[in-house]
Amino acid sequence: MAGEAAVLVDPTSVDSIRFGLEHLLTDTEPGRAALRAGRARASQFTWQRTAELTLVLQL
Repeated sequence: MAGEAAVLVDPTSVDSIRFGLEHLLTDTEPGRAALRAGRARASQFTWQRTAELTLVLQL
């Protein structure tokens, strides 16, 4: 779902979650790159595309 636009963490590990958040929130190039990738990925999900795919699946 997230493609290359996600920082994967172990949801049961506080340290892993902390590291993932620090990675995204610090003003570093990897953090900025993740933000750009996230925005690009999110732009692929539109209501128009959802409606078109739903229609195709109904046929």
